[in-house]
Amino acid sequence: MRLRMLLAGSAATVAVLGLVTAPSSASDQESTGLKFGRSAQAWDCPQGNVCFYSGADGTGSWCGSASSIPNSGCGTRRSFFNNGYASPGQDHVRVYDHANYAGALHGCLHYGWAEGRGNFAGPVNIGSYRWGGEC
Repeated sequence: MRLRMLLAGSAATVAVLGLVTAPSSASDQESTGLKFGRSAQAWDCPQGNVCFYSGADGTGSWCGSASSIPNSGCGTRRSFFNNGYASPGQDHVRVYDHANYAGALHGCLHYGWAEGRGNFAGPVNIGSYRWGGEC
């Protein structure tokens, strides 16, 4: 009986330690500012963020942030909305195919409703993206 309680206690301790020490991708993403969500309506994107959508015309699930993300984990996306603020030198978003701002440049996204949203020419991998000045 005492051995069974000791083993059960050890298993519980291991389980708790595993939860505390194992990095979860969600918490890693939160620490970088990366957010994920599901669009309640087309072009749903928090103010100040750039969002990338799984579907065309701002539909489906989205990922994005208000800061540069060197390793996004967004995966393949079909549309975008730069819902940032007008701020010279930091209101455009450059989108790269690979992590660490490498690989193909998929575009430089202007900000705002009129110029900052649209569909990519085809599905693209959002490896990383960086906020910056005019492109």
